[in-house]
Amino acid sequence: MLSMNKRNIFVFFVLFYSSNSVASTLDLEWQHYTSPPSLKTQLRDYVLLNWDQRMDFHKGPFYFSSHVQAEYSLDQSKIFYFNIPELYLFYRYDLQKPLYHIQSIELSVGRKVKVWSLADEYWDMGLWNPLSRWNPIHPETNGLIGSLLSLLSNQWSFDFFLGALYLPNQEAQLFEKNEEISSRSRWFNPLPNQVDALDIDIDYLKHNPFIFDILFQQSYLLSFKTWSETPTTYYWMKWSIADKPVNHLFFGLNKTNLFKIGKEEGVEGSVNQNITILPVRQRLLSAEWGFDYNNLSTVFTVENTKMREVKAKPEGWDFFNHRESFSYFSTILKYSFSDQSFVQVAYIQTWFKNYNINNVVFDNKHPSILRRHKVLAGIGLDWQKEVVSFKGLKRVFSLSYRYSFLNEGSWLFLETLYYITPEIYAGLTFDILGSKSAKNYFFNQFRHNDYFSWSLTYDF
Repeated sequence: MLSMNKRNIFVFFVLFYSSNSVASTLDLEWQHYTSPPSLKTQLRDYVLLNWDQRMDFHKGPFYFSSHVQAEYSLDQSKIFYFNIPELYLFYRYDLQKPLYHIQSIELSVGRKVKVWSLADEYWDMGLWNPLSRWNPIHPETNGLIGSLLSLLSNQWSFDFFLGALYLPNQEAQLFEKNEEISSRSRWFNPLPNQVDALDIDIDYLKHNPFIFDILFQQSYLLSFKTWSETPTTYYWMKWSIADKPVNHLFFGLNKTNLFKIGKEEGVEGSVNQNITILPVRQRLLSAEWGFDYNNLSTVFTVENTKMREVKAKPEGWDFFNHRESFSYFSTILKYSFSDQSFVQVAYIQTWFKNYNINNVVFDNKHPSILRRHKVLAGIGLDWQKEVVSFKGLKRVFSLSYRYSFLNEGSWLFLETLYYITPEIYAGLTFDILGSKSAKNYFFNQFRHNDYFSWSLTYDF
C-alpha cells in the first residue's frame, strides 16, 4: 500500500498529465545555398536538427505555458541555438457580477508573446517584441519578460505590461578568432565596414562594461482595444503606447581611447580600440483599426517610434550607428477561402524624422533599421492553399513575396508540405533574394544567400 506522501505525489502526477497538453515537433532539414560563402568559416550545405515543444498545464483558474526551441547542426559548423519564446504562469478570475463593466481579470507573470501590433508582426519589424533572428528572413517572435495585467469587458479590453528584465534580439551565432568576430552562419550580419576593416580587439561580447544597464531596464506598455460586431461584420480599434528598450543592439565607440596609425601611401588615420554595446530606449505609439466581413479582413496601422539614449551614457562614448525616429503607415488586406487557404496583400510606407530614405547618403553612420528590416517602403503578397486527399492527408502550398521600393530589392519564398501520415510530413522550400541597389540595405546584404531546403518533420 502506498504511503501518504507517495500517494500524494502519484495523485499530483495523475492530475498533472490529465490536464497537461504537450505538442512537440522534430525536424531534420538539409539546406543548400546556390552560391559560395563569403567567409571561410561558412558552408554551402547545412544539415540541421530542429526541435520545438509547447507545453500547457491548467488547473482551475491557473494556467502554465512554455515554448522551447532548439537548433543544432549535424555538419562541421556545429551551430547550436536555444531559445525560450514563452514561459509564464497565468491566472484568470471571472467576476460573478461585472464591476464597472469589467467581466474578467487576467494576470500573467513570466515571458509571454502578445501581439501589440499586427503590422509589426507582419513586416517582422521587431519594435514591440524581440525576435530570434537566427535566420533574419524567417525570424521568430519572442515574448517580453514581466507581468501582464488584462481587464476584459464584452466590448473592450485593457492591457498593462510592466517588465524589469530585458533580453534583446537573438542574432546569428558568433565566435572570436584571431581578434576578429566571425560566424559559421550564412546570416551573419557584421559590423559596418569602418570597423570591419580594422585589426582591433572587438571584445564587446565578453566584457561589456554596461551589461547591467542593458539587462535591467524597465518596460512599460499600455494597450486599449474596443470592438463592435454584427452577425456579418466585426469592427475594432486598438491604441498602444510603450516606453521600453530597443530590441536590437547599438554599438558604441570610446573616443577617449584612440591611437594614431602611421602614414601609409599618404594616408593617416586613427583607430578606436574600445567598441561595445550601449543601451537605447524608445517611445512607441500605435493606432490600429480594422474590420472583418465574411471572409474578408482589413487592418490599417499608423505607428511612431522615437529612440533615445539612456541617461547614464558614460562620458567619452558615442554611438556608431544612429538612433532613428520614424513613423510608418501599413495596410493589410486578407481574403480567406477556408481556415488554411487564403490570399493576402499588404503595403507599407515609412518616414524618417531626420532622413529622406529615398535619397539618403549611405555611410557608416546610417539609421541601423535600414540594414535590419526587409521592407520599410514596399509591398507584400502571401498565398496559401491546402488540399486534402480522400484519405484525409494534406498538401500545403505557400508563397510569400516582399518588394522594397528603396533598393529595388525583393524576397520570394516558396514552400510545399506533403503529409505522409497525419504526424509525418516532408517539406521543400525555396528562398530567393535579389537587389539592384549597391547600397548596403537588407536585401543587398544577403542577396547571395539564395537557398533551397528539404526537410522531414515528425509532429508528436
